[in-house]
Amino acid sequence: MIDRFRRANPQCPRPWALSVCMGGAAALLLAAGCASPLSEPSDATQRALVDGLMRELREARDSDAGVQPLTRSPLEIDIDNRFMDDVQSIAGIRSYTDVPDEFGVDLLGNSQATRPIDLQTVIRAAVEHNYALQFARLDPVVAEAGVVRAEAAFDWVLFADATYTNSETEQISTSAFTPARDEREVTDASLGLRRLTPLGGTLSIEQQFSYSDIGTEEIGGIDFTPNPAWQSTLTVRAEQPLLRGFGTDVAREGLLLARNDERDSLANLKASAINTVLETETAYWELYRARQNLKIVQRLLDRGVETQRQIRIRQEVDADPAEVADADARVQERRQTVIQQQTTVRDQNDRLKVAMSDPRYPVAGELLLLPADAPVDQAIEYGLFDAYQSALRRRPEIFQALLSLDNTAIRRRVAENGLLPQLDLTAQLSVNDLDEDFDDVWSDTYGFSRQSWLLGLEFELPIGNRAAEATRNERRVQQYQATIAYQNTVQGVIAEVRTSLRRAREAYERIGQAASNRLAAANRLRVLDIQRETIAVNTPERLNLEFQAQERLAAAEQAEVGALVDYMIGIANLHAAMGTALERNGIRFVVPGSGPLEDPYEDDRFGGAQDWSNYDASGIEPADPDESK
Repeated sequence: MIDRFRRANPQCPRPWALSVCMGGAAALLLAAGCASPLSEPSDATQRALVDGLMRELREARDSDAGVQPLTRSPLEIDIDNRFMDDVQSIAGIRSYTDVPDEFGVDLLGNSQATRPIDLQTVIRAAVEHNYALQFARLDPVVAEAGVVRAEAAFDWVLFADATYTNSETEQISTSAFTPARDEREVTDASLGLRRLTPLGGTLSIEQQFSYSDIGTEEIGGIDFTPNPAWQSTLTVRAEQPLLRGFGTDVAREGLLLARNDERDSLANLKASAINTVLETETAYWELYRARQNLKIVQRLLDRGVETQRQIRIRQEVDADPAEVADADARVQERRQTVIQQQTTVRDQNDRLKVAMSDPRYPVAGELLLLPADAPVDQAIEYGLFDAYQSALRRRPEIFQALLSLDNTAIRRRVAENGLLPQLDLTAQLSVNDLDEDFDDVWSDTYGFSRQSWLLGLEFELPIGNRAAEATRNERRVQQYQATIAYQNTVQGVIAEVRTSLRRAREAYERIGQAASNRLAAANRLRVLDIQRETIAVNTPERLNLEFQAQERLAAAEQAEVGALVDYMIGIANLHAAMGTALERNGIRFVVPGSGPLEDPYEDDRFGGAQDWSNYDASGIEPADPDESK
């Protein structure tokens, strides 16, 4: 399709490279003066779809915002700097550095064994061992076999046959008393080569030999010469459709589709790799969240036990039994939360092991992996149009949509060829010789002493041709569906980039708010602790305030951890949406025998790389009225 279009429109940019010039959204959009790949009345509609999408991208491209970092409001907390270190030590991720983990016992009843592991090791293990990814790795192998099978249709085929006949029959003769007896020994053999041609025809070369020895009673003076006899026939035959079935587009349909299937399987493998990396990184940070929340609720329990002890001391003075019972209930509830969180940690650990599928860390094992890396509170920089460009260049889903569009174009060309009448040309050259001696037959045959020529034409035209018309209409609709599916894929990819970027920005903003909330809650608990140590009388009401302050602080800590983890996951989702998740983690997607998988818009097969940074999205012109006709 691409080569045919370029031959017909040498003044136009290459269509697949031009799709980059239009933000990857305009594989069907061509500059003024170029014909559309879809030369149908629906071109104007398809052009309008692409133009509408390009108008959406134009705002991001024409914006002078450029690359900018994520921002958030500064912390607003009224805490004396003299007490800031004390407040920081009460809560926050850094306050748990030396706090031991308490996981209880494993399913075997033993103390929980743990091992720290960093994110890079986890992702490397997942890329090497993940079962879903291993399964996807086999698809290109299967697709490659399909390409070889399609190519084999044009291979030479060697054929041969041989027969021996010994017959003895009686025939009507002129004798009144005795019928004629016909005794024959005949040996036939042939050897030849045959193949399909790139233009849709067939070419064959066949050598035939025949040896006959006829023993017939001489009745009426009948005799055979030569007898015995050798006969040799060399035949070269070509059959070529001139209308229906003619051309490389038709003959190579299966091969072109098979090659696209192979490239589609590679794109699907890359998509699986991106998803595996994303799922693994998400599981890693979810395990970090679960572990940190376990530390928070464990500290909450320890503080609750201390407050409960204080209330029990007041029980003999002025504490109400209901207040003591309430303190006991709160402590028991916190113990239950600790148990639940321990289970959550183990569940997330199993999820991470499943994503890794590393034989060193079997899912059935009791070893608990502990994240060695912590979330980073650092603003990322982004350019909205650059993010779109990256996604439209690197996302394998875009490549697959382009391949689907190409497949429908291939099938449509074949269907359009089926509308033509059948007109087949047959050309044949035969060289024949008959002699008693085999050597003479051989030399005369390849001396081309006796030649026979054959030329023939066969014509056929179905009345109405309704079947071919229906097939052509079906392929047209399928191509239009592929066009819409491509636009939908592009819009979906852009929406994913926008959503992931918003989620990352939201999480980054929440980190600041959560940190402010945590500092305020920690300061409140610090004041209550000082009051308990300095005030002689600790009333049950004041101790109850401690319970509330502890719970608010724990909730603030969990919110801060959640924001940090959501930020890390948001960044991972952003890179997955942009198609850069593998590069970000130092993973090279290499196809054996061809190196890294090509950017579809950089591949010379699709027109080569082009600089589209200067493309003027505001200069989109409407479809040429003549072209629409």
